[in-house]
This record gives sequence, structure tokens and C-alpha cells, in this order.
Amino acid sequence: RSSGNTPFDLRGIIQLNSAPNSEGKTANDRGNIQTSGKVYPDAVRGIAIGSKTDKIHLLAGLLFGVDIEKGKIAANIIIHYEDNSKEEFPLIAKVDVFDYWIHTKERREAIESVDANKIGWIGECSNGDARALTKYSWKNPHPDKVISHIDFEGGLSDTAPFIVAITAE
Repeated sequence: RSSGNTPFDLRGIIQLNSAPNSEGKTANDRGNIQTSGKVYPDAVRGIAIGSKTDKIHLLAGLLFGVDIEKGKIAANIIIHYEDNSKEEFPLIAKVDVFDYWIHTKERREAIESVDANKIGWIGECSNGDARALTKYSWKNPHPDKVISHIDFEGGLSDTAPFIVAITAE
């Protein structure tokens, strides 16, 4: 299943860190991430937009998000306008965004837990495991203003949010 009529250009990923879990470990301290030497930031600021737009669509997911409590804030998005004003909204776990690695039981629960319009993509990775991404659409309350940039903030809960595409409409 795909994101409907919203085109996305997938060229990379913005992966953020998580807050510490009950054992005091963040995503940076876990398994393959730690051994790979990667260090994910708590936030990425200054994602350039530079245009007026009615909507912004995000294709996103969570790493280590299977056990996160529904309703927790997984990430914050801050929209900065050229006139120095801003708008902010959260991505809510298991409402707006869910764990990308979907096993049979979690796949059904994830699909049932979010609005069908928020399913961005469901498919398989190269080794055949099921994966899914959420499409979050934000309606700009000021479509007449130029959006200069976006900030993406994580480290807010025991899950590591990521964005693989942003589309301005």
C-alpha cells in the first residue's frame, strides 16, 4: 500500500535519538547502532523549505517503537516562517507514527491503530521482513507566508523517530 496521491522523493533519512529507556539507554546505546559507531542527534534543525505551501507531508517511522505507549509524543516538528513566526506540532506514537519494523501481530495492530489516510507505505525490505511508514499531513494555517525551514526534534520518549521524505504541496 502506498501514500495515495502524495509524491515522495526518497533520497535519505533523518534519524533522531531516543530519550533514555527504563535501563537508562538511548537508541545510540543499543545493539547495532552502538557497534556501528553511529550517533543520532536529538534534533535536526534548519531543514530548508523556502516556499509558500498549503500542506507539508512527512513520510516517517519509529525505531524501537513497538512497546511505546500509545499517545506519547514521539517527535516535535517546528515550522519556521520567513517573518520569524513559527508553528509547532507533535507526532504522537501509535496515532501519527508507529514502529517501522512490522511483524504479523504488530502489523495488524499498527494498521488498525492509525487512520487509513496516515498509512504511507507498507511493504517488505530486502530480506523479506515487513516494514511500514506513516504519512503525516500538516495543513499550514498561514499558506500566504514563506516557510523558511523545519526543525525535527526527538529524544522525547523511548523511541527514535525518523523522516525519509518531506513533500510540500
